[in-house]
Amino acid sequence: SLKSKLCLNGSKMLYEYCNKYDIQYKKCGKLVVSTNEEESVKIKEIYQNALQSGVVCIELLEQEEIRAVEPGIFALNAIYSKETGIIDVHKLMEKLFINSTENGAVFAFSNEVKAIKKAKNGYILVYGDGEEVLSDFVINCAGLYSDCIAKMAGFDIDKSGYKLAFCKGDYFKISSR
Repeated sequence: SLKSKLCLNGSKMLYEYCNKYDIQYKKCGKLVVSTNEEESVKIKEIYQNALQSGVVCIELLEQEEIRAVEPGIFALNAIYSKETGIIDVHKLMEKLFINSTENGAVFAFSNEVKAIKKAKNGYILVYGDGEEVLSDFVINCAGLYSDCIAKMAGFDIDKSGYKLAFCKGDYFKISSR
């Protein structure tokens, strides 16, 4: 899928960008675990899909292999992604903002987009106060409202896969103490 291709290319480009601009990161890896038989089957499906999508730096681990990586957790099996990392997101956003403005991007922080109209030469964004701005491009980075922005821009969010599906995740840090 396009999402898979962008994710694979984006991951590589992100680490290159961080190296170029001295933004700290750590490739600490990630385990996506199963704790019951239903999840175990799903983990295997996700793993096969990842391989078919071109992901190369992952492994499917069984219980003993998981304990060797992280002895403090129980799992039937897990996907181990060695390339997954954490990043200084504040420094990254600061540098992206600087690079973008140097290249002509204009940011409109704290302005709610009420409508997006397709224009001959781009898009007209209508803000909450009624102000209209013509833009050649619109970069949708509205987070939890990104599906609303996509819909305003004329995308069928159900058909195109932009409808957000919320799920809850749990993150743990295991101390050596």
